[in-house]
Amino acid sequence: APKATPPPPQPAYDPHDGTAQMDARHALERLLASEGATQATVRELSGRQKEIVSRRQGLKQELDASRDANSEAAAAQAEASATEDYEKAATLAAGMAALLLRVKELDAELRALDGEYDAAESRKLRLTRTHMAEASSRQEALGSCARERSALSGAASEAAAAAEA
Repeated sequence: APKATPPPPQPAYDPHDGTAQMDARHALERLLASEGATQATVRELSGRQKEIVSRRQGLKQELDASRDANSEAAAAQAEASATEDYEKAATLAAGMAALLLRVKELDAELRALDGEYDAAESRKLRLTRTHMAEASSRQEALGSCARERSALSGAASEAAAAAEA
């Protein structure tokens, strides 16, 4: 009876085949989504910071004008008092009180804008640091997947070689 030729050896079944690539692909997709979200938020915060800077410049100009007007009113009030025009001096004093109130309001608004600007900057830094940490840990996870895949493939190859022997 003729001897049948044995079929060519089949590579051993590897239940983990493709798992590492899927894990790596999933990790990269998550990283890209996270990076996109981080960049969008940072752009939004930067836009708000530009608005704050613009608003702050306007308030600063108004503050400087109010202070200048207050100084001029004080000088005019002193002159009115010296010439004994007490009605004019009283009107100027009332105007100065309104100006001083506005100066205080502007100072408070500027401080609030400074706080909002600083909070936006802090949040941008936290987001960037968090994203960098995520990217680093995912890079480590990808390396781990690759090492695991390599070890599993090596073990499967050894098992196939042992089965053939």
